[in-house]
Amino acid sequence: MANAKSADEFFERTHRWGAELRTLREAVLSTGLVETLKWGHPVYTLDGKNVVGLGSFKSYFGLWFFQGALLTDPANRLINAQEGVTEAQRQMRFNSASEINRSLIIDYITEAIANHRSGKVIKPASKPLAVPPELESAFAADSDLRAAFDALGLTKNGISPSILKLRSVPKPRRSASRRSSQ
Repeated sequence: MANAKSADEFFERTHRWGAELRTLREAVLSTGLVETLKWGHPVYTLDGKNVVGLGSFKSYFGLWFFQGALLTDPANRLINAQEGVTEAQRQMRFNSASEINRSLIIDYITEAIANHRSGKVIKPASKPLAVPPELESAFAADSDLRAAFDALGLTKNGISPSILKLRSVPKPRRSASRRSSQ
C-alpha cells in the first residue's frame, strides 16, 4: 500500500486499530496542535515543531512524544522503545480501546505543549567524529584528500551517515583476500 498523502487519508486507509487511532486523534486535536503527516503517520506540531505522533503496530498502537523524557509521567505510562538509541522520545502504548484514558492523554499532551512553550528540549548529544583507520591512512597519504574532507565540516556536526557507511565497508583482510583472488 502506498503512503497516505494526508492525515485524513491515513485514517481512511487504516483498518487495524483504526477506531482506536481515531479516538487518540480526537484527543490530540482537542489540544490545539496542528495535524500533519510525517513518515506516513499523523504527527501533531506546535510552531512547526513535532510534539506528539500516532502510530500502530501489529500488537499495539499508541502515541509517541518527541520530547517525552521531559514529561513527569505521573501514571508511569511512558517507555523508551529504543533504549540507548533515543534520548528524548517516549511512547505511550495501548493494546485495546479500553486502555485509552482521554483525560490522562490530554494531561500528558498539555504538559508537552507547556514544555515546548517554555523552551525545554533535549538535544542529541554531540558525538565526536569517528573516522575509520583506513580513511585516516588515506588522509596521511594525500593531504588534498584531507583538506577536501575537512572542508565538508563534518567534524563540527559530529558523526555523519556517510562515515557510518564507510564503517560498514568490509574488513581490510577480507578486502585483501578478495583482491588477491581476482
